[in-house]
Amino acid sequence: MASEDVHFLMREDVPDDMKKAHKLWVDAVFYPESSRYLASLEEGPALHMTIVRDAQGGSAPAMLLLARRAEQEGRAQSEWYWLWHAVEAGSAEAAFRFGAICEEAQDKAKAFALYRTAQERHHVGVNWALANLCRASIAVELGVSQDELDAVLKASMERADAALNAEVSQALRTGAHPVQFLNSIGIPWGTGTFFIALWKGHHLAFTARHVLSASGASPEEANFLVPDYAAPMPFCGFFGVATADVPSSLDAPDVAVWELDVEAAGSRVSWQAWRLDYLWKPASILQPGARIFIVGYPNTEEAVDLDSNRLRRTPLIVRGILSEDKLGTGLYTVDCAEFSVDPDGVSGGPAFAQFGGIFHYVGMVLQGGDTARKLHFLDAAQVIEVLDRAVEAAASRQAST
Repeated sequence: MASEDVHFLMREDVPDDMKKAHKLWVDAVFYPESSRYLASLEEGPALHMTIVRDAQGGSAPAMLLLARRAEQEGRAQSEWYWLWHAVEAGSAEAAFRFGAICEEAQDKAKAFALYRTAQERHHVGVNWALANLCRASIAVELGVSQDELDAVLKASMERADAALNAEVSQALRTGAHPVQFLNSIGIPWGTGTFFIALWKGHHLAFTARHVLSASGASPEEANFLVPDYAAPMPFCGFFGVATADVPSSLDAPDVAVWELDVEAAGSRVSWQAWRLDYLWKPASILQPGARIFIVGYPNTEEAVDLDSNRLRRTPLIVRGILSEDKLGTGLYTVDCAEFSVDPDGVSGGPAFAQFGGIFHYVGMVLQGGDTARKLHFLDAAQVIEVLDRAVEAAASRQAST
């Protein structure tokens, strides 16, 4: 893995499409006005003059672009000039950016007032900044009463959580699918969660190994189904002992891996796979209290869609805090809020944590309990070791054919 000192977007090994996707998200959340305006302009020698003309005509997004250019060129007075005029023109983004400048200059009261203006104008990203400022300050520093500080902090955290939930729902469900087995007469059954990931050029589907024994299934009966395609995706290999209980040590990690046969599936079929080569980190670098996000498909419904031969499962996203408790080396515990449903069936699902604002895979869920409100997961480093062995076995198989 790359050094921890290198930001994800600065790493040379990260593909351009991933950098572009992240930049689009950052622009939408933190720089929505200037990014939309810039996208509407045509490239060419007259671009800068167009922006200047629009700014002089009162366009706040154009003023924001001139402020950004001044920042890049180290012209602070010009940057502040355009940002302030953009604030007066009604820009939420300008209030957010000017607030950040004031916070960096330790003018907390002015930063608070500008962040509040951005929040009132419905800027999404400011909620994180405002919540952090409130947590790091006392009321007198912000020029408000304690009651107002508490109210602003509560509202900012609620709005930030709502924005985060939207991102989590969209991003973290990438790669997570219910495990389904199909018997000889075409009846589906099963429990557990598959995670589909691209690792070293191989599309791998993996889950907790005990899912097989819990379902009374063989590896050959496993099915991976994608939306808008009736037939199961073909596997070209299984790696792992067929049945086992949750291990008491890591001598035999509780991981089962299948490789998807991309060539046999053909170009007409597509699925989303987590880019594991770039988006994973060992759980060992996490500190107790870190926020953990878990995705899985609990056994909340027994209904079978007979038309498609699919189990009906609804994804569950669980948010929790990394506990100081450990079951053993490489096994971590997450303290969760009250579950909306029994988490039985989440085994095999991915656990994520944020680093630099970007979600990374940190482990695989092995077990949990509704009553104790805890889930336990295996360190991603241990999962990666199993995936590496699967890739090596796949390469050996291909070489022998």
